[in-house]
Amino acid sequence: MSEAVLNETARRLVECLGRRQIKVVLAESCTCGRVAAALGLVSGVSRFLCGALVVYRPASKIQWLGLDPQWLEHVSPESLACSRALAESALRLTPEADLALAITGDLDPTAPAHKQGRVFLALAIRGTADLQPLAVPLSGVERELQLQAADRGQRQAEAAQRLLELGLEWLELDPATNVALAET
Repeated sequence: MSEAVLNETARRLVECLGRRQIKVVLAESCTCGRVAAALGLVSGVSRFLCGALVVYRPASKIQWLGLDPQWLEHVSPESLACSRALAESALRLTPEADLALAITGDLDPTAPAHKQGRVFLALAIRGTADLQPLAVPLSGVERELQLQAADRGQRQAEAAQRLLELGLEWLELDPATNVALAET
């Protein structure tokens, strides 16, 4: 995963945010702010990026986003349920945001084999009272992925790329039909 590809995907996401006039907030764990940094390189991003919460450790997830400690211990900080909770909490705490993207996982090459390179992505949108994620046809708004890269830094870039792509998938849907804009 090259920086050029990551930066181009960030540019495309900001362009889509602008077309749809949507503001986004991020909750990043394993990417440690890499998504926000890529977006921050795009001119004009301040109109659409509300901010990013880098909640790398469980204590930050609990203190900054209000996740319940017992619940977090039960579901695991590296899980699909946790990524969903990160997205929903970030959106709830950022009133000006319309969309939240969140990621958690384990990028450490020394982690147990079943955890290495597994990431969990989620997208939540404002529009329902309880902030339930919108069901998007086919790909969904949450995803568990096994990254291909072996190196921690490469995994981080790949994970950031996948989160940006998830946002792009949703943004490129026609809001009236939930069909990809390229297909209409």
